[in-house]
Amino acid sequence: GNRQPNFAVFGKAGFKAAIRKFSMQLSQDVELDIDIPAQKAAGWGVGGYHWCDPIPGPAYWYKQADHFLRAVDTWKPSVLAMDVEQWWSSWTYIDKQHILSSARILDNAIFIWDYIKARSDLPLMVYTARWFSAGYCPLLGNWIGDKPAWIADYYFYGSQYPNPMHIDAAALAALIPDVLADPINKPTGVTNIVMRQFESRIWLDGTAHNYDMSIWLADDDMFYEWFGL
Repeated sequence: GNRQPNFAVFGKAGFKAAIRKFSMQLSQDVELDIDIPAQKAAGWGVGGYHWCDPIPGPAYWYKQADHFLRAVDTWKPSVLAMDVEQWWSSWTYIDKQHILSSARILDNAIFIWDYIKARSDLPLMVYTARWFSAGYCPLLGNWIGDKPAWIADYYFYGSQYPNPMHIDAAALAALIPDVLADPINKPTGVTNIVMRQFESRIWLDGTAHNYDMSIWLADDDMFYEWFGL
């Protein structure tokens, strides 16, 4: 639902890549044909992620993975990710009465990972957060283990800062050392965090609205290799 980022403005603030949702459930995302060419034209690294939906029966899980891989074949990202954060078992009633079992969530994640890894040589990350693993899938972190992990842990979570929070490029740059020094609230069992999604409330001056922002934590050479930059 986000508008396409102003890649030039984000580039001046130090951003070098974006990971775009490619698919979820049994469909591909809309406007990939608009957003990905614009992102590549701006010289940015391109990643694509799949939102893992365990609601459809296991017999259908390969279909959602195929939708993702077809989008990968078409738009040729350099990095892949699978988003594991869905706890609800009904899109009609997203409430605490309709919760997926921990086993169902984990089985879906394992299937999607194995299916993608068997069919693609591209780097693959697992995106999740401690609140999700602790609350809905306690064994998820142990399964992730040393797999490359992209962990959401918002720096300003629980603070009194406004949401959205307007900021200019200089203030954002000044914030980064504090983010890097901040211990990550990581899921139990996760040992290889390559990237942290550190905020969703920051609205960078000159852009359309606030976006999810992430910071690379692994080796710099690995970043440039993964994103083809």
